[in-house]
Amino acid sequence: MNSRVAAVLAALATGSRPAVADGAPEGITAFAAHCAELTTLVAGPATPEPDPLALAVLAEAREGDPGGLLLRYALTMLVVPRLLVSIVDARADSDDPRLGICAEGLVRALYGLAAVAPAGDPDDPEWADRARSLITRLDEAGAAESFPPGR
Repeated sequence: MNSRVAAVLAALATGSRPAVADGAPEGITAFAAHCAELTTLVAGPATPEPDPLALAVLAEAREGDPGGLLLRYALTMLVVPRLLVSIVDARADSDDPRLGICAEGLVRALYGLAAVAPAGDPDDPEWADRARSLITRLDEAGAAESFPPGR
């Protein structure tokens, strides 16, 4: 199994949870729980070390975002899409059916996040600057499209 996929899943599972304590919508809690299940599916009982880049992006998104708007953006537009591309890349080298199950599970989880109505104003210039900062962090780390293996 692709260890990079497992590490990013672990980051999604752990990096989304603190938002709940910060008052983010409950749908983000369900997303984190779903990612924890997918991590177990992919990695087995030994939980991998969460991917540090994905964790950093999620932490930056959570900071000062009590309504969860930037976190939802980071999950739905930045981290999960890049993880899905990483899964496609991993499937080119592996016929492990867990990769397909994982991709399907992530897409279902994205639909669940679409129903989350976080508080916040995406038209706020500060919010837009913070969103661009997340994109820049990923791009500069070599994750413009996917999470590169072996980082």
